[in-house]
Amino acid sequence: MKSDKELKITYIEALKSRAEILSLVGNNEKALQDSKSAVQEALNTDNDQCKAEVFELMANIHTKISDYKSMYSYAKKALELYKSTKDSKGQSAAIGYIGDYYLYSGEVKKALKYAQKSAEISRKTDDPESISNSISNIGIIYSDFLNDFDRALECHKETLDIGRQIGDKQIQAASLNNIANIYQLRGDLQKASEYFTKAISIAESIGDKEGIASIYNNIGVINFFSGSIDDAVVCFERSLIIRKEIGDRRGVSICLHNMGFILEEAGKSAEALESYKKALKIREDINDMFGVAETLINLGKYYRRHKEYDKSLKSFKRAEQLKNNLRETKGYIKARIGIAQVYKDTGRITESEKMFRKLIGRTDIEPKSYFESVKNLYQIINVKNSRRAEKLLKRAEEYFRSEEENELAEKIRELSKIKRVKD
Repeated sequence: MKSDKELKITYIEALKSRAEILSLVGNNEKALQDSKSAVQEALNTDNDQCKAEVFELMANIHTKISDYKSMYSYAKKALELYKSTKDSKGQSAAIGYIGDYYLYSGEVKKALKYAQKSAEISRKTDDPESISNSISNIGIIYSDFLNDFDRALECHKETLDIGRQIGDKQIQAASLNNIANIYQLRGDLQKASEYFTKAISIAESIGDKEGIASIYNNIGVINFFSGSIDDAVVCFERSLIIRKEIGDRRGVSICLHNMGFILEEAGKSAEALESYKKALKIREDINDMFGVAETLINLGKYYRRHKEYDKSLKSFKRAEQLKNNLRETKGYIKARIGIAQVYKDTGRITESEKMFRKLIGRTDIEPKSYFESVKNLYQIINVKNSRRAEKLLKRAEEYFRSEEENELAEKIRELSKIKRVKD
């Protein structure tokens, strides 16, 4: 017959198991209730391993509902207890959550350090699921935050192999989704679509709501870039419904941000602005600084198109500051381009010209941002000195040819055929 202590541990295990199942099917509200009950029970025991596992579960569920401060707090508690019980697998998981906290707070280098430490520990445990989780985190940092697609692809292909070896369909679906996202970021929409199709098929077969929502959002992006705006809206709306249902606030903000862009392209300006504002509010509430900056850039573009220049400049400048603090070069340059464009539109030509000249002089500027800067600078100097303007275009075309950016090189040639191009 079991003792009272053993019965209590059995009860806690039952609460944990039910919470995990509820979370898996997207019922994070009830999962959180069971987890809180498990915490209360565990605190009345002297079993550190039990406490650590419950704290880890709380970290996991708070991640899914985008409460990153609470996630961090529980992960730190779990880590200390796992150290005392010498549970390497648990330590790896807790360190991974701490890394996630730093990632969403904008401290990418710190996040990568924690993700790599988590992977180092997990490999020693020889636990496939633990290894997969930590390697996946590294891959996401490389692709979504550091633009290192080759390393990211290596990570997600490894997790896909792990998922197939152990027959874990959730890992397989997540890995396929991540691989597809890399191909989408690289511009290979056909290959991305193939992987998304495989991912959604697996995710739906196991009822993985979190995975389904993520994949639908990504398919929506593919549909948009393929010119299927109506299909894109349908995908974003499906994703949004699921993410609201499971309490994924960060996911909701991603959908609202994307829908803002789509709605604006469809000519629904008022709805687009409302969607952006909702996305921004959520991202501020959950301290997603990368997300805040991205939405501010889109708002800056929106206000500029509608000639609300004060609001546009305010949005771009705030985004510029955030991107600079986050040391995220790509977004920082986009914000700087936005500021320079507003200066150009409002007659602050000297300031605008100086900014564009500095931008095209950067060695870390991406081709599309370089083109945008050259185009605007050409429009400024062509008014007063057409020869200098032509020399600018010639250098830009040579640069794009050397970088095998032939499409952008042809756009530069088109600019040279007319005296002034409206922005």
